[in-house]
Amino acid sequence: MIVLSYRRADSAGLTRALHERLARELGPEHVFIDVDAIEGGDDFRERLTKAIASSDALVVVIGPRWMTGDTEASRLSLAEDVVRLEVRTALRCQVRILPVLVDGAPMPERSALPEDVRALADRNALRLRNESFEADVEGILEAVTVRPPALTAYGPLALAAALAVAYVLLAWRWRFYPAGLAVAAAALAAALFLAARARLARSGSAARLLGTGLVVGAGALVVLAGWFARERRLAEPFTLAMRIQDSRGGPVRQGTIHLAALDRTAGVADGEASFPGVVERLVGRTLEVRAVADGYEPMTASVTIPDTHVVTLRLEPRRWATPVRGRVVDKRMRGLAGVRLDFGSGLAAATSGADGSFEVTLPLAPGTTLTLRTTLDEEECRAPITVPEHTPLEVPFPGRC
Repeated sequence: MIVLSYRRADSAGLTRALHERLARELGPEHVFIDVDAIEGGDDFRERLTKAIASSDALVVVIGPRWMTGDTEASRLSLAEDVVRLEVRTALRCQVRILPVLVDGAPMPERSALPEDVRALADRNALRLRNESFEADVEGILEAVTVRPPALTAYGPLALAAALAVAYVLLAWRWRFYPAGLAVAAAALAAALFLAARARLARSGSAARLLGTGLVVGAGALVVLAGWFARERRLAEPFTLAMRIQDSRGGPVRQGTIHLAALDRTAGVADGEASFPGVVERLVGRTLEVRAVADGYEPMTASVTIPDTHVVTLRLEPRRWATPVRGRVVDKRMRGLAGVRLDFGSGLAAATSGADGSFEVTLPLAPGTTLTLRTTLDEEECRAPITVPEHTPLEVPFPGRC
């Protein structure tokens, strides 16, 4: 926004003409003049101070009576003088100040200015003349809109900071890519808009619309380019390693793992199964797997694929309950009653019935070999047996003791 500072008794006519010309070029909302912007009942000093502090430039219109106004004494020497307040506020807020000399007025001498506005004399002044009004206004427009210091300083800085944050997010976790991309696109669009705002403001409505569209389009291109890059990244394949360990941390040597999402099964070798060709898109997703290994309880679980592409599964040893039935027979293959059978280590014990039959449940897998002790009266016999899976067990007594 441009703020016009002037004295009504000194340059009201030319200032009004300058305001109309600037408003036509930049838009009425971008040019501040007290008679239009300050309404009845407003605290005009407060309104002026806020407007200048937030403006891009203060144009100080200086005519022959700028120092004195409609009096003989210097009004500028008064601490409450409004023009002095305007210049002092701009200097304090480091707002760009452009002195504009009208009606042949000279630039005030530094020594003639109060201490708090003396720096005004160091600003290069332009002239505004009736005979070259249009050309002089063009020069004023160039001076106040081409190189706004705040925009030049902070636009690229904001862009660089936002892009740095975006790329840190991208490098940290790909799942945060959309957020980082949005920050980068918004920062680029904002920086381009800040850099082009002055030029756009001076253009016609069609040109402003086109320029704004180009700025928005640049941000959209960043989004599209990043999105395509992300899709390509997520389509890259990798090899998923699935390690199987028992509950004590030792590797499970053999078995199979089924990955439901891919409908693929891989064999376990030395405690690990590999699934090549898994795409990056599955990282962070929860998938269902089923692991089967001899001697262990089958496991079905939901696992999340980590960034390391390695998943560890832990299996519990299988808890067997194998029913074993059979018959104790003598040398003539007749059933022998009352024989005590001890399967050792407190696993199970039984006594044969009237027809020599018995039945126990062993916490062992079929095919396990153990020593069976049989006792009748004072006669005892020990012999190795193999736990059967389905067939009845025939135990001779006394057998080969």
